[in-house]
Amino acid sequence: MGLFRPLAIASPNDERVWDPPRYSLRSKAGVPINAQSILGISAVWACTRLISQSLASIPLLMYERQTDGGRRRASGHPLYDLLHDQPNASMTAFEFKRLLTMHALLRGNGYARILPGPRGLVDHLVPLHPDSVTPEPVDDERLRYRIKRSGQPDEVLADDEVFHLVGLSWDGRVGVSVIEYARETMGLALATESHGARLFGQGISLAGVVEVPRETKITQQGAQNLRMDLETQHAGLGNAHSVMVLADGATWKPMGLTSEDSQFLETRQFQVAEVARWFGVDLTLIQENTKATSWGTGIEQLLQAFVTFTLLPWAVLWEQAISRDMVVAPQRYFPEYQLNSLVRGDLLARYQAYDLAVKGGWKSRNEVRQLENDNPVPGLDDYDRPLNVASIGQPEPVVAQPQGRREAHYSQLLREAAGRVVRKEQAALERASRHCKQDSADWAQAVDEFYADHASYVAAALAIPAATAELYVTGQKLTLLERGPGAVEDWLPARIEHLVQLAEAN
Repeated sequence: MGLFRPLAIASPNDERVWDPPRYSLRSKAGVPINAQSILGISAVWACTRLISQSLASIPLLMYERQTDGGRRRASGHPLYDLLHDQPNASMTAFEFKRLLTMHALLRGNGYARILPGPRGLVDHLVPLHPDSVTPEPVDDERLRYRIKRSGQPDEVLADDEVFHLVGLSWDGRVGVSVIEYARETMGLALATESHGARLFGQGISLAGVVEVPRETKITQQGAQNLRMDLETQHAGLGNAHSVMVLADGATWKPMGLTSEDSQFLETRQFQVAEVARWFGVDLTLIQENTKATSWGTGIEQLLQAFVTFTLLPWAVLWEQAISRDMVVAPQRYFPEYQLNSLVRGDLLARYQAYDLAVKGGWKSRNEVRQLENDNPVPGLDDYDRPLNVASIGQPEPVVAQPQGRREAHYSQLLREAAGRVVRKEQAALERASRHCKQDSADWAQAVDEFYADHASYVAAALAIPAATAELYVTGQKLTLLERGPGAVEDWLPARIEHLVQLAEAN
């Protein structure tokens, strides 16, 4: 089938992929700023490495929702291997996630080309350098991506052919580059580094001087012998704290830091804090310990703050971008980073907190199991009730409403719920139709996969019997298979009305 025909593209190790048109921004400090130059700043390197490698080292797994509210690992899903093991022939999952996160950190966008193959619509993920990709709007909701290759014609990819990780953004569709907005901070840091290098490479820095009285005559050879004698007897670790004896009235005067030297060191320390602020990283985490941290007083609190304020937003960004760009049935399958292991705290304190929550009656044992990433167990959904307090869960008094008002309210809620169901169907089917085009076998496979567990979602959303929801799903599948991908063009209005009528009849 044409849909799964392998495509010949350059390897991620091919220099054509990593040789985009280069550009630099000029800072007021007179230093050119680009992704390569700012990585020469130790604070930028440390922040970028910390965030990208931390996120890449955390398992990113696919899960399948269960009818009892639990979930199980979907190890048979095609995306499971791509995200957990190897997204393409030359990169591990760690390398892939680290690279795209670094691109998004520095350039505001991380891109990967989605290639179909034996495993389905997403068989390979090949990274694209952000400097070589130009997003172009197609309409208010869709983008296309123009790929520039050195010495080759431009290639245009549709939005369902590109995985797009969007950083901080003005419009929610294309991220902005931290290099552009932080150019003065980065420029000053680079200029300070360059100044320090020239100072030590070209300047004169003395540990001390030997002063000789004016009446003492000393030849050039005598001065040379005195210097060699001082270095032999007092320089180096082995001669530390030795006693210096000077003849003929000579005295030793050590040289301290000048005010210019002190100001230079303060400027360097300040630029480290400025860079860390751009990336949202505490100074302690990048080995800058001259100032106290404001994120907590212990390692556990510091790690909790790092996960909450720095890693969690990036993890959610990855999860939702994967669901949007690569998951055909997001109501059934979903990706999730395993962040719990980083923020659980020590075992004893965690279990003591769970014990208080269960005995206090505000958490069930199954809720505790879910916090520990365990599936629910039948019979553990009940809440305990302390004997010395009043019973919990008493129903609120119901205020009677006029019959007509209740019916209108119910009708509005029903129509909104039906709209949510149909919009989910339309989004998934439009994506499948763009992939499948006129291939009936691929269309049938996509329809079967989407509707495999859709009946339970319909029944829950509309509060209708499971048998009625199954009947609805069967009718949808027959219509779609009969009419083909073109059936989704007028899907929304007719399907909403059909669902409302179906729910009202039950």
